[in-house]
Amino acid sequence: MKKSKSNPGAIHIKEDQERQPMIMLVCGETGVGKTYRNKLEIKHYMMNHLAVGKKGRKVLAFDTNDDDYPKFRTVSPDHLKAFTKVSSRRIRPFNPDGSPMDNDQKKEVITKIMKHFKNGLVVLDDIDHYMTGAKGQSMIGALCTVRHKGIDILLTHQSVAKITTSEWQNCTWLRLHHQVDDVTRYRDRIPKYEMVRIAQLIVDEQYELCSNAFANGKITEQQYKIQKSFFVYINMREQSILGCSRSAFIRAAKRYIDQEESRKIKMLMNEQDFEGNCIYQTKNEAIIKMISDKLRFHKNGNISPFI
Repeated sequence: MKKSKSNPGAIHIKEDQERQPMIMLVCGETGVGKTYRNKLEIKHYMMNHLAVGKKGRKVLAFDTNDDDYPKFRTVSPDHLKAFTKVSSRRIRPFNPDGSPMDNDQKKEVITKIMKHFKNGLVVLDDIDHYMTGAKGQSMIGALCTVRHKGIDILLTHQSVAKITTSEWQNCTWLRLHHQVDDVTRYRDRIPKYEMVRIAQLIVDEQYELCSNAFANGKITEQQYKIQKSFFVYINMREQSILGCSRSAFIRAAKRYIDQEESRKIKMLMNEQDFEGNCIYQTKNEAIIKMISDKLRFHKNGNISPFI
């Protein structure tokens, strides 16, 4: 019986055959550390994590601001097929003649990425500025449904209002920083609205705490910059929120119930056992029951999904 030949130095990981494409949405206003955190996510993405069977993969960033990823080597959008090894590259927002790309030319770059890039992560920051109109929305939809090329996608927005229906439907993870839009205005568009709304309340509380502390001279400007960058991860598939304490989650859940579930409180207050006795004697008992049910969303840890 012949022994099959193998390379003793090779690392065989089944991850590439079994993995599902990941779409991470990042949402937050300017100045809350989105790009800084993206760089850490990218670093994790390119590393092997053998303990969990993950193989490092390449990363391509379309650096439309031309200063978010200055340490990444530049690659032409016309030479993406040659980009094969695990490393990070960026496309700069300039044409071959040195002129800055307009929005249509940026869309053409996205088309080339979808056509020629595979088996890696595509990072698109601030797409709200150029992926506009019907064509832009259509291209975002196409990006979010690419399945056969092994592409993961990280899309950055400045507000929840800019996230398209297609993005919400295909989103694996949401990394939520502080942003100014009221999530309640988009409840019909957001799958798992309750979870996203609680996450927003968690982030808003931390942002308000550090803003007040800085205004009152209790923390330094450097501490304020760090603390206002607070974020949580939301696993949209497994329905969980990571990155906050249990007590912070409970406070946010209580605020959510107070603001949006008064009708449900009344329904619980009307519940009776088989002997006609009220199951919940007080409003507070009903609220505690509701908070306990929501704690299933809370998970400990704040580990990058790219690990």
